[in-house]
Amino acid sequence: MPSLKLHVPWLLLLFLSTTVASASDDALTRLAAYPDCAKPCILSAIKGGICGLNDQACICGSTEFSANVTSCVETKCTIPESLAVLNTSHIDCDEVPRDQSIKLKVATITVGTVAGLFVILRFAYKLIISNMILTMDDWLTLATMIVLIPNLIITVNGTIPNGLGRDIWTLQPDEITIVIRFFFITAVLYFALTALVKLLFLSFYLKVFPTRVVQQILWGTFAVTALWGIGFVFLVIFQCQPISYFWKKWDGLHDGTCLDANTIGWANASSGIALDLWILAIPLLQLRKLQLKWKKKIGVVLMFLVGAL
Repeated sequence: MPSLKLHVPWLLLLFLSTTVASASDDALTRLAAYPDCAKPCILSAIKGGICGLNDQACICGSTEFSANVTSCVETKCTIPESLAVLNTSHIDCDEVPRDQSIKLKVATITVGTVAGLFVILRFAYKLIISNMILTMDDWLTLATMIVLIPNLIITVNGTIPNGLGRDIWTLQPDEITIVIRFFFITAVLYFALTALVKLLFLSFYLKVFPTRVVQQILWGTFAVTALWGIGFVFLVIFQCQPISYFWKKWDGLHDGTCLDANTIGWANASSGIALDLWILAIPLLQLRKLQLKWKKKIGVVLMFLVGAL
């Protein structure tokens, strides 16, 4: 878990100082919002003399004061308690939490809708207008949408309502656990989607390039890509033992082990890009054999590059 950078306005806890004779009811009410583990840290920081008793600007803006409290809170408080301290401190300094959830929801629905419309047009043309038989690339297109739809639904109705797009310290502990659990599901679906899209392109090339050598290359790449996708899907699912530790480990209160998520992400990204370049290179290398004028060859290259994009 990354270090929590607490920008702490500890004004209300000044009343804990031995230099303060009494505290107002309002101050005591605000003080009650903080976890007990953080109060000694605040008292110690106040006695350090970095900020004056009534210097709220200093208390809200002093990096040194904040760092002193932060190091103490991280030692004495659990992660959920530290987040509660951070949330209360932001409220006391009248800082407005960031919330990008609406933008995220609109973007997700828009992209999903556009993708769905193109797929509907594809199948409508083939089945209704042209009365064509569905081939492997059509079925892979359908499989991709079948995996994409639950991913979109989970994002719109699961991760976003439970906190995706908002500052983590504004969330309740249960919300954090839920949003990470939903994220785990979408991560598995995402790894499956990346493989399906690559297989979709390869199946299209299998129709376009009928020569034996190219077919062998394409089928070999198809097999490698399928194994690549299956391998990473299982790796993501079982990266933590037990599996539930993936969405419970954030609070530091549960036992389990996990592989390094960043390593998995970089491994998938780098190998995926390498596969993309190879898949793109296969049709481009065949252009040399086509009896086309250079202008038409450029047009074909641009067509494949748009597909790769």
